Amino acid sequence: MNLQESEQRLEEMKAELARLNSQFDEIMKQNNLTEADLKNNDSELPKEVADAWEKVKKQIQQEHSVQKQNTAKTSSRKNIIRM
Repeated sequence: MNLQESEQRLEEMKAELARLNSQFDEIMKQNNLTEADLKNNDSELPKEVADAWEKVKKQIQQEHSVQKQNTAKTSSRKNIIRM
């Protein structure tokens, strides 16, 4: 990976972070949550909420894994002209 590709990847990652931050802020706003709400102890959550939270975490981990695999596939293709 050369410098230009690294810089491009960094910009893509910054854009993805901005998108995720925006999505997070929107979810917080929709659910009337504050940062203090996020500091709650998971063991104090009702079972239904804890189960839903685990489901969301697993989904995020799966999406991250897929994205990581896709990134690995595209970055391993050297000397390919992208259009």
